[in-house]
Amino acid sequence: MECPQPPQELTVLIAQSLSTTLVDLGESWFATVLSPINSVASVLVVGVKAIRMGLKRIRSASYA
Repeated sequence: MECPQPPQELTVLIAQSLSTTLVDLGESWFATVLSPINSVASVLVVGVKAIRMGLKRIRSASYA
């Protein structure tokens, strides 16, 4: 009786939660267009990218 490794369980849990779809779009062309951004992971990536771009813009702004 072998127990799975705790890090493996954590990895599986994180992978399953990040790949969760946000909205069931069906089988339309709209679903095909939005499928790359219909997961928790893609929303996180887009959000972090937007924050990084905003911070970069704020840091490089001239206040003259």
